[in-house]
Amino acid sequence: MSKKKHDPAPRNPLDQIHPGARELRRKAETQASEGRRLESRSSGEMREPLHELRVHQIELEMQNEELRRTQAELEAMREKYFDLYDLAPVGYLVLNEQNLVLEANLTAATLLGENKGSLVNKPITRFLFPEDQDVYFRHHKHLYETNAPQDCELRMIRKDGSVFWAQIEATAAQAADGKPTCRAVINDISDRKQAEEELHEAELRYRTLADSGRALIWTSGPDKKCDYFNLPWLMFTGKTFEQELGDGWTEGVHPDDLERCVEIYSVAFDRREPFSMEYRLRHRDGSFHWLQDDGSPRYDRKGLFLGYIGHCLDVTAHKQAEAALQSSEARHRLLVENAQEAIVVAQDGILKFVNPMALRLSGYSEAALLSLPFLELIHPDDRNMVAERHRTRLSGETDQPRYAFRLLTHGGDVRWVEISAVQIDWNGRPATLNFLTDITDRRKAEDTIQADLREKEVLLREIHHRVKNNMQVISSLLNLQAEAVADGSARLILKEGQLRIRAMALVHEKLYRSRDLSRIDFAEYLQSLTNHLFHFFAVGSGRVRFKAEMEPIDLDINTAVPCGLIFHELASNALKHAFPNGREGIIEVGLGRKKDGTIRLRVADNGVGFPADLDFTLTKSFGLQIANLLAGQIDGTIALDRSKGTSFTLSFREMEKKRDLEPGRGLP
Repeated sequence: MSKKKHDPAPRNPLDQIHPGARELRRKAETQASEGRRLESRSSGEMREPLHELRVHQIELEMQNEELRRTQAELEAMREKYFDLYDLAPVGYLVLNEQNLVLEANLTAATLLGENKGSLVNKPITRFLFPEDQDVYFRHHKHLYETNAPQDCELRMIRKDGSVFWAQIEATAAQAADGKPTCRAVINDISDRKQAEEELHEAELRYRTLADSGRALIWTSGPDKKCDYFNLPWLMFTGKTFEQELGDGWTEGVHPDDLERCVEIYSVAFDRREPFSMEYRLRHRDGSFHWLQDDGSPRYDRKGLFLGYIGHCLDVTAHKQAEAALQSSEARHRLLVENAQEAIVVAQDGILKFVNPMALRLSGYSEAALLSLPFLELIHPDDRNMVAERHRTRLSGETDQPRYAFRLLTHGGDVRWVEISAVQIDWNGRPATLNFLTDITDRRKAEDTIQADLREKEVLLREIHHRVKNNMQVISSLLNLQAEAVADGSARLILKEGQLRIRAMALVHEKLYRSRDLSRIDFAEYLQSLTNHLFHFFAVGSGRVRFKAEMEPIDLDINTAVPCGLIFHELASNALKHAFPNGREGIIEVGLGRKKDGTIRLRVADNGVGFPADLDFTLTKSFGLQIANLLAGQIDGTIALDRSKGTSFTLSFREMEKKRDLEPGRGLP
């Protein structure tokens, strides 16, 4: 049987579905041919169809295997897409024109606090902060009108009510049915907004601090141009912010300072080094003020150079003070060099500074004096005293401000000097500034005066002693005369005159015995005079008692004599008339000084009392007449109180003190 020539196999329909169908058929035919060799002998008529069936079977199995592999790859890609889409760091939303959510990824649902499935078909406006919805709708409208991508920042509300800042980037798209949609990307920018707010608050605080202080603050960028001036700078110059920007500020710098100022700034800027300089800047009133400008380089957190920041202080007053100090130092140097006092600074027992007068006083040269221990210039008998005072002053203890000692000159002479010293700081360590005055001539004059005073004091004591003795003689004569007079009234008058002389003589006796020949202790004087009166009138201590409350008051002789006589008359009057017929009682004497300096002398008794119808200022009593007359001489007053017995009070000022207080009278 002859072989028939077969036509080419018909085209496999799978070629239209799978591009590799031809290759699959080729492989299937190869496997079928290999299997045919193993078959048993068949008839020629059946062999060809069987071969064709086997090829189709193998081809289908291979196609199924390819489909399973493709399905596995698609599943892997779907899972990968899920990871990329649902777990993306930003939220993805698909919205329709009615702002309903058509699709959302897991991140978007998490941002909004919703379940992913429940988010679908919910209006996005439910999650928009009410005050920011206008922002969203404005961008939404613009998106569908122009198809241009939109970007906005607004606040959104989670399901639990918490608010966060979101950045929404939207693009226009179409759904499968051809309807327009919006694809939105949501990014949580709360941290960035908080950082921006904190940065804004920090900038606000910085500007508040910069504008509230006295310093003039400026900043510049990396191009050396100034880009900021605080409010005090603008108020100082009187210019606007725009006028000062860049190099505009240099127009206010004094022409003599401009070149130096710019050079210092530029050199420091190029080296990235801090600088400090002084220059004059025009004030808004047209005058130039001295400024101290301190600048430092600025860097960001990454170390990137940003420019410079500087602050200026108005040091005009300091400059003026420096000039005044220099002028003052020149004047003081002139005064020190021409002073008539020796001025020296002593530290650690060595002289550190001496003026020309110290050289003339000591006779030493400046080099010799500055190398000589200070105590070697002092008389041996005075060295311990001077050293102790110097130590006391350095320790801060209270010391006599001025004292005198003897100074040994280079020529061997002894000079009396008076020193006053204060503690100072000399080169950071304690020292004394000493002023020495040559008092040698004054000392000699004082010695002469002291000798004269001692001589006059002896003479004055002798005078008081002789006055007292003469008054004693007069008193004795009056006593003899009284004994010779038969008339009782006349004898009493002589006795009272004797008492008055005794009162005056007692003043001179107290002065004679006092260390101060011009003043006496008046309280002690009154006590002695009272004892004498009690003895004279033979008043027993048991019948009339004496009670005294007296302050120790010193009076000069011009006041003590009339006051003593007034007391004598008042006390004598009480002893004679207050306690008749053996009546008992008390005589009180008070002496004190009021705050205004007025002295009060009080003589009181609890006797029969002063007659109510008798005016003591107009009485014919010789004793009271004397008392009123003497009170007028010392510008004093006598007051009478009859409420409890009889009480006379003498008020007066000391004569010397009163004259010192008269208008036009200076210090002695």
